[in-house]
Amino acid sequence: MNPTRDWDTLLGDWRSGTPDDDTVRRLVAELGARITELFGKHAPVSSESLLPVLEEDLHELPALLAHASVPGDDAQALHQRAKDARSTCRSEMLSYAKGDTVVDVRVLRRHWLASALWNYAVENHWHSSGYQTLADILGYLQLIQISYRYHEAKREQLLDVTETAVLLALGELRDPELNRVPYVYGWLRHAIGIHLLVGGPDPTAPKELRFNELIQDPRFADRHIYAEYWAVRVLNRWTEENRHRSSVALTLLKLSGWKADQLDRLLDLLYSATGFYGDTGTQEERREALAFWRKAGRDMLATIRMVRVARNPWESGSAAATGFLSMGDQDASVQVSNRLLQGIAAELAPGPQGTMVQGALFAGRPVPTFLALDSFGPVGVLKIDEVAKVRREKENFDRFAEAYLRPVYRASKCVVGSTTIANSSNGDLYQGIFTSYVFRHRDEPKTLRDWVRTADPDALQPVIEEVFMDALGPWLSQAQRTIGDLRGEYPALRPVAFELTSYAPGKNVESELEHFRLPEVAEIFGIEGGLPWQHRTLEYLLDNSALGSSPFAADPAYKSVTNPLWLVAHMAETGRRDPGTEDLFERLLYDRQYGVTTASYLTCICHGDLHGENVLASGPDGRRPDLYVIDFETTHQGHICKDFARLESALWSRTFSWNQEQLQQVRTWFVGSLRGTAMWEPAIPEDADPDVRRVLLCIAKLRAILKGCEQKNWPFGEAEYQWALLASLLPFARYRDHEDQVNRHLPFLLAADVADVLVEHAEGAGAGR
Repeated sequence: MNPTRDWDTLLGDWRSGTPDDDTVRRLVAELGARITELFGKHAPVSSESLLPVLEEDLHELPALLAHASVPGDDAQALHQRAKDARSTCRSEMLSYAKGDTVVDVRVLRRHWLASALWNYAVENHWHSSGYQTLADILGYLQLIQISYRYHEAKREQLLDVTETAVLLALGELRDPELNRVPYVYGWLRHAIGIHLLVGGPDPTAPKELRFNELIQDPRFADRHIYAEYWAVRVLNRWTEENRHRSSVALTLLKLSGWKADQLDRLLDLLYSATGFYGDTGTQEERREALAFWRKAGRDMLATIRMVRVARNPWESGSAAATGFLSMGDQDASVQVSNRLLQGIAAELAPGPQGTMVQGALFAGRPVPTFLALDSFGPVGVLKIDEVAKVRREKENFDRFAEAYLRPVYRASKCVVGSTTIANSSNGDLYQGIFTSYVFRHRDEPKTLRDWVRTADPDALQPVIEEVFMDALGPWLSQAQRTIGDLRGEYPALRPVAFELTSYAPGKNVESELEHFRLPEVAEIFGIEGGLPWQHRTLEYLLDNSALGSSPFAADPAYKSVTNPLWLVAHMAETGRRDPGTEDLFERLLYDRQYGVTTASYLTCICHGDLHGENVLASGPDGRRPDLYVIDFETTHQGHICKDFARLESALWSRTFSWNQEQLQQVRTWFVGSLRGTAMWEPAIPEDADPDVRRVLLCIAKLRAILKGCEQKNWPFGEAEYQWALLASLLPFARYRDHEDQVNRHLPFLLAADVADVLVEHAEGAGAGR
């Protein structure tokens, strides 16, 4: 390497010739197109986050090289210029990596692009020198990697740049070319090590990267081994932990572009260096580790090829071609690539002749959920969710479903996969869980929601009865009376200081109210900053949001209806009470007859999330389908009204997309069914719209079943189910998986009707004293 020269000196020398701005700008444009083409060819997804930085640097590069001459006819001069530029870049990057705060990383990025520019110009003379340009592009990526590697806010971009660099090198540089630029080996090993540590099965936060015990130097407690040897160190350690095998194999395959030959090259690249600083393994141990991960990767690739994906609604945006989970920019929903889905399915639902997974049945759910099929038909349901939720679902299945529910209504087994995947945007860990069902070959499973839409109306009530009395009957039979604070049963009513519960841990009124202030909710409701809870009635919301133009809220009387967010906020004792409401909340909270804090109520085993997508209706007989209960993540011993109110709220909000005439019928019926005998024995109008009638039939039946669960000396009061309805309707107003805006407004306004009745009842009781 030539002695390093200062950039200002280099620029002075290059500017001594005839100014040639046009040529420089042309070369910059061509280089930019070349880099973009390479990114799109080898790393189309992971490179997306790098493009804005690249565009900025390319835009500023002509100014850096203003008036620099381009010796177009002198290949040797261009070659020397490229050598000088790279030598200076490597020296500056080394200083920056060691903590030199004088180096401006933005300027240094452009220096690397300038070096690539000269090598790109050299290619016009020496066509075989294209690898030199690629080496400079990799140097550019290495610098970005160094600048991101300890910054928590840059976690996703850090994973993107490491993936892009490895895929670009393996896809474009042959081994003889790599040998001519040997320092690139170190850059790639560094990138792979960071990706394994930050995005692997046991992810480290970037800010904690240098303190990870896996890469600590065995001779010095306060130092880590050289960064280019991190990958080998962690791979050697993980050969001893079988639980990481599938996860690491997926990571290596992703960095290899899902190609067996590139997997071999990647592993050879990592293990080609021997006797390196901080290495405690023998050469034989390194050979064994290399063989171990080559076999693990190839085995995983072979099983993945046996899985076909029919439809994956969660493969969108930045997850389309990557191998890991990511979060969507618009709705924060989890996205999962087909490759990752294939890897998880291959482990959990292997079929004798292969497996197919399709998510059409569950499209719209925030959690990726798929029906798995083999050559003989459907076999079960595959879901990918946060590790804590997956493990809770497994525990609940063993404790509540397998122990109590009849086998015909539940999965025969529930299996959690060993593959653990880090969410690329925040490091949260995800896992797969598979529940297998005894489907018949001719079965075409559909959700209960879809079945209700098309079933014979005369069959609706018998099936609703079967859901609660037969499928969930063993849970309802576990009813027992307790005295407690009813607010703890529902996150929307739960005070912040309330004790932690296994059901919806960490959720309370504060987290629920915060959901209504999210930008996406604010957009749906057409009010800046989201829905506020401070206003007692709906007047403010109707005057300042899209609710005011909703056909459902056309009645002027709606302005005086109670704001449900106001009620739940004060019930959970959030904020200072409005003047004049002290007596009202004293009765609602502490009154012996009406208060919720010392309520005597029934509990039983509750599903916790009983909506129309968590019951499957299968079989050729549309009148009496086979029913299967799924998704036990929130199953617990809880308020007996919970599942009934949850399913009713889902029937209102998720079954049909209502028009104005239907909405009027819905509200008229709903308000009329909140008081007295009508709550438990509601009449169904003969002239009701057919779709409205379907829902009314289901709700009338489930309320009648709930009423039948009461104890003779302790009958259900109206308020008990009203509180359950209020707390169940509100979340549906902020869920993302509704068909249209009306189906977001509807549950909120129905919740307002319930809140109004609760307030009216309490005020009437107080006046009667």
